Amino acid sequence: MGDRDFKLNGETFEIDPGYGTAPALIDGSAYLPVRFLTEAVGGDIRWEAATHTVRLDTAHVSMKLTIGEKTAVVNGKEQRLLGAPYISNGRTMLPFRFLGEALGFDVSWDAATREIGLTLESQSHK
Repeated sequence: MGDRDFKLNGETFEIDPGYGTAPALIDGSAYLPVRFLTEAVGGDIRWEAATHTVRLDTAHVSMKLTIGEKTAVVNGKEQRLLGAPYISNGRTMLPFRFLGEALGFDVSWDAATREIGLTLESQSHK
């Protein structure tokens, strides 16, 4: 945690170019700035300031999360989160495992190196 670089399917990227945002570990859950992972899979993200809601859309997933709430709506169905989304330095931070799995990734944690791994499910089963 705290590293500003991210590996996606073996390639290294800066998580939040120009902002220096790093993942955070809070109460045992990792949080990641939402824009990076959403855009990495070709998705769109919209911020609704009046309701403090983030909307994500990809080819297969539509998701709505509200800052401070532990319930998300994924493809029209409510799902419970372990931790609530929050804002840090103007960046929306979402629970990493939930977001990754909802977007179709296998998510792994290496306790020795404190690294989170993501692999697209379609690639992890080849």
